[in-house]
Amino acid sequence: VGLALVQSGVSPSDPILQKIWKDQLTQPIFQSTTYTLGLQLMLLDAMMHAPCGEAWPSPEAKEGKKEVLTWAQKKVDALVAGCDGGAWGYGSRAFDPKAVSYVVPEGKMEIGSDALVRAAVSKAFYDYSNTQYAVLGLKAAALCGVRPKSEEMIWRLVIQHFLRVQQAKGPSVALELFAEIPVSPPDFLKKGWEEAKTGARTRRALARGWPYNAPPKGHQPTSTASMTAAGLTALLVGSSELKLKPAEREKVDEAVRDGLAWMQSEWAAHVFPPGKAVPGGYLLYGLERMGVLGSLRKVGGHDWYAEGARLLLDRQQEGGAWSDGYE
Repeated sequence: VGLALVQSGVSPSDPILQKIWKDQLTQPIFQSTTYTLGLQLMLLDAMMHAPCGEAWPSPEAKEGKKEVLTWAQKKVDALVAGCDGGAWGYGSRAFDPKAVSYVVPEGKMEIGSDALVRAAVSKAFYDYSNTQYAVLGLKAAALCGVRPKSEEMIWRLVIQHFLRVQQAKGPSVALELFAEIPVSPPDFLKKGWEEAKTGARTRRALARGWPYNAPPKGHQPTSTASMTAAGLTALLVGSSELKLKPAEREKVDEAVRDGLAWMQSEWAAHVFPPGKAVPGGYLLYGLERMGVLGSLRKVGGHDWYAEGARLLLDRQQEGGAWSDGYE
């Protein structure tokens, strides 16, 4: 609710937002789950960089800013404690320091190295829905200047984990992307593309998505639109926080292109299926993150923002809310 208010232009100093914030500030950390921690840090980032332009905490409130950043560091440390091989589950038990099941290895391991591949195997229950919000929370904290001590290794584990669990094979498709103008295109859009007069960039890619979590050995994962958006988010965020070598960068870029190729090829069946059940809010938010982080206007000719906005406006209730099947 707090995040929705700030993003809608409400001032961080608004009494209702301040009450919401104080509730977050005083919540015992052992009660936090991955979703809670991620959203709390996203709320902090939204308030510190509010669309309304208000400076919060105010420049005069030096102690207030120190308190906020100390709180954020504890939340970041709690998220890191819940990381298992680059993935997260609901996480409440892992936030007891004595019960942490996974210790981040020391040292820098190259993306694709045997050591990092072995490290990026989760040993506990996890899913990419929780993982997406852990990744978004850590990125939000970084935008506020708060980072984990082991940030290099955390992001390398996240990237390696999502490279490992992406579908191994997929059909070859002519991927067509429109970049946002006027921005410098992201790395995955820079090389090997043919550019049409319309501004579209095209190249071949393999349609490979992501499942809810890694299946048992010998089983082919079933990719979904929401989790493919989550996988793309994780790779785009992770690579934005690291200085990758050219060979590492190409592995990430290829995985991103293939994930986008899956979204393009499955758009009618799983993203915006005509005449079928419309996508839920979770998928729409994942699409928004994918589109913004990837600096994309269209995927395969589909204007993700226009299609999503139209659907949301059509489904909004009179009171301003959306139900998605929930009260």
